[in-house]
Amino acid sequence: MRLLDRLYDHSVRVRRHLGDRVTVGPRQYKVVGYLANVLSIDDDSETDVAVVMRQLLRAPGAFIDVGANLGQTLGRVLSIDPDRRYLGFEPQVGACFYISRFLQDNDITNAQVLPFGLGGSTGIRKFWSQGDGDVMGSMVAHRLGTRETLVPVRRGDDVLAEIGIDTIAAIKIDVEGAELEVMQGLDRTLRQIRPPILFEVLPNFEGQSRRRLQPEVAKRQSENATEIWRFLTDLNYRIHQIDPRGAEVAIPRFDLDNSSGFVGFNYIARPQAAS
Repeated sequence: MRLLDRLYDHSVRVRRHLGDRVTVGPRQYKVVGYLANVLSIDDDSETDVAVVMRQLLRAPGAFIDVGANLGQTLGRVLSIDPDRRYLGFEPQVGACFYISRFLQDNDITNAQVLPFGLGGSTGIRKFWSQGDGDVMGSMVAHRLGTRETLVPVRRGDDVLAEIGIDTIAAIKIDVEGAELEVMQGLDRTLRQIRPPILFEVLPNFEGQSRRRLQPEVAKRQSENATEIWRFLTDLNYRIHQIDPRGAEVAIPRFDLDNSSGFVGFNYIARPQAAS
């Protein structure tokens, strides 16, 4: 980053450390702290997802955010429907601190983030990241140079039942490769409440050059995608890929190797009516 860019970033953080106010959707919010969750407020990426979320939030019910990170999705929910009930899950405790402080500073009582992950069973799991708030932190060891820690994980069905969530507008799952396990832990919820699911499936290449991943990584990702497809279709969900404009395109299967026709890695599964 150039010196002027670094100085500008520093000045923004100093203002927020003293107590800055930002506009998100129809309201203003206080953002306090030099390392406050700037990303969640300033993030204008994934406009395709924003289009889909605006449509999803027309339905009643809570928005469930699995992989809340620094609050990127929370910021988007606040911009669309600030009174929506929001429940986030994030095993990176430092990231949870930033979200919780933001909620407390702004007296937001309809949103909460819990400091643990969701999975197929309750227990302690290994988690790999490059520090608190790593957007690619995961319970799947998929990158070099990451730090291994231990995090608590709970089965999603049990947590939602304990809290008393019985109406869900949508579930967003962004857990860098562990999406299938999260879905399996929400099996009862998906069968009974039938919410749409917004999720990622990463392709078998990376970067602007579309560099092919190592064969063993590509094989694991393809097998995982096949299991996600089988799991969701068995529950009578139909899977759509989200294009860059936010349009939903029904697909016959995941194609993780098609680098020339790559559209994106965001998908939505919608429940189908019983036949």
